[in-house]
Amino acid sequence: MISTELDDTAKIATLGDNLHVTKGAMQKSVESIRSQMESYLVPTNAVAAVETFENCIIVHTCLGTLANETISLALTSLLSARLGVNIAAQMDSYRIALVFPFKIDPTLVERELQQLSPDELEKVVASALETSNTFAWRHWHIAKRFGAVERTAEYKATRARLLVKIFKGTPLEEETKREVFLEKLDLDHAKKFIEQIRDGVVSLRIVEEAEASCSPLALPIVDKIIPHDLLRPAIPSKSLTQIIRERLFASRVRLVCLYKGDWDGIRIVGDLPEAIKCPHCKSTLIAATYLGDDGLVKTVKRRIHHQKLTDDEEQAYKRAWLSASLMQTNGKKAAIVMSGRGIGPVTAVRVLRKLHRTEEDFYVDILKAEREYARTRLFWD
Repeated sequence: MISTELDDTAKIATLGDNLHVTKGAMQKSVESIRSQMESYLVPTNAVAAVETFENCIIVHTCLGTLANETISLALTSLLSARLGVNIAAQMDSYRIALVFPFKIDPTLVERELQQLSPDELEKVVASALETSNTFAWRHWHIAKRFGAVERTAEYKATRARLLVKIFKGTPLEEETKREVFLEKLDLDHAKKFIEQIRDGVVSLRIVEEAEASCSPLALPIVDKIIPHDLLRPAIPSKSLTQIIRERLFASRVRLVCLYKGDWDGIRIVGDLPEAIKCPHCKSTLIAATYLGDDGLVKTVKRRIHHQKLTDDEEQAYKRAWLSASLMQTNGKKAAIVMSGRGIGPVTAVRVLRKLHRTEEDFYVDILKAEREYARTRLFWD
């Protein structure tokens, strides 16, 4: 019946008018649902789909953002304790994405949801909340209102978490919990959902993983975790490599002369010459770094004047020296690689030392490095 209605142009137009959306938006929604129906299970109020994509588990739950936030907080806490690993999460109104450091069996998530009771949900969420970044952030600002922290104090996560421990069991902690539960979570709807699973009103269905792809309805949440042009497997294809090449060539890179520290400039990668030199001293010892790296040129000058560097400055200088060595040896090609998302000098070495028989091979290896960064960055401390 649904399929028939989706093929009825008049009904689609009427539905769009009723929902006050444009024809184009309505058509795109219909195409997504039709594509979902062709190859995947369509989630409903009575069926919550549990889908696997690479190292992500997507739970399709149409509960709203706040209720999904509540359930994701409980699931990450329970599964982290069970598996002994950090688990990241993204959610929106229609789905929850759990990101693991490795691929897991979706039945683990299904089992946690089936075994969880409404009362346990509240206890788990309350316990997990105290160690969350959301709680630390809100606690910090409420502490300012209480006068426990100066209004001009700069927020730092380590300080904020220490403050949570110091004020544990005080009215400040209670007020933080009250505000977070009121504004950031929806415990009532989340408990109702868990109760419906236990009563059989809502069934959990595991979606069989498709090869190298996620379902159309999972795409919006997966796209938050891994940018859209990094989603698909790194398969050598002319269209794919052309997109990557154009993006990298349009990127901007910061270049710093390590020989004399007399040049610090920002350039568009595509406009760089094949051999890169300092415009002042003509040295080829040029490091490529990120746009906001304001401290590198100061570190270089301190090194040139034989001043003692801090441990952080020493590490930054070593990274810059490796970057400059790559630029000196590979020229513009090194700058292209280091313009990739999350690709520093160490990763660039691995990409550049590979034999690339074609240009497509070169850009596919950059894409693989970007995807590896996107896959692991949520677990970095």
